[in-house]
Amino acid sequence: MCQLLASGCEQERPRPRQVSLAGVKIGDLVPQTETLAMPQVQFRILTYELSAGKASILEGIFDELETKTIRFANRSAFVANDFSVGLGRSEVWNKIAERLDYAGARRILTSTLVVFDNRGDEIIVRQLAEEQSIFYADEKGRLGGTTLGDGRVLWELKARPHSQQRGVAEVELQCFFRPNVRSNVGRLMGMEAAGQQAFDFSRFGAKISGGEFLMLGPSRYKADEITLSSLLFSSSQSDIVRVYLIACVGVTN
Repeated sequence: MCQLLASGCEQERPRPRQVSLAGVKIGDLVPQTETLAMPQVQFRILTYELSAGKASILEGIFDELETKTIRFANRSAFVANDFSVGLGRSEVWNKIAERLDYAGARRILTSTLVVFDNRGDEIIVRQLAEEQSIFYADEKGRLGGTTLGDGRVLWELKARPHSQQRGVAEVELQCFFRPNVRSNVGRLMGMEAAGQQAFDFSRFGAKISGGEFLMLGPSRYKADEITLSSLLFSSSQSDIVRVYLIACVGVTN
């Protein structure tokens, strides 16, 4: 299993004239490596930031994407927590690029993820060093809250090649908080898993093929709210919003 830890991400060197998606085709994201024979799904995770003042432009971006084929654990709770997700085909890639450019979004990180088992891999979005309280709507629409400590907030990505459709993968994502465990003994004792918090209402899944992508971001953003959405979709600066493009660049099955 390959985990996307903060220290293990493949970071691009700054390119002053290529900070956006403009001019990048989804085929350009395919890694120039020899395809392995073992079943696997390869992803490129593109993280973008934009000013919170332009976050409303995201609504138009998600309108370009497909949602009918996405399976939600609880769609109403997903929406109530101001989460947005959409599935994009290769033909809408350029349109999404134009919208992101118009919003002034800049790409801050590109990471590679190769999934070849069913244990799940981490897309870490925030490291917490001290306790922080957050609020969210639960599966029944009730306002709830929790306190997170020293650990990481992440999306767990599970993927496997479809058993009957060649070149197609089944993908599932869910938000978790996992405490940082400082020793190997602690990990072996299951301290990390015992202390984790799973946000079940955030879980969704879809079928995805090479050349397709998922876009994940907030449906709205308010800097003065201490919510799970603001934690997932902002940087340490309160006036910056983040969105994620999870591009499937290859399915071997």
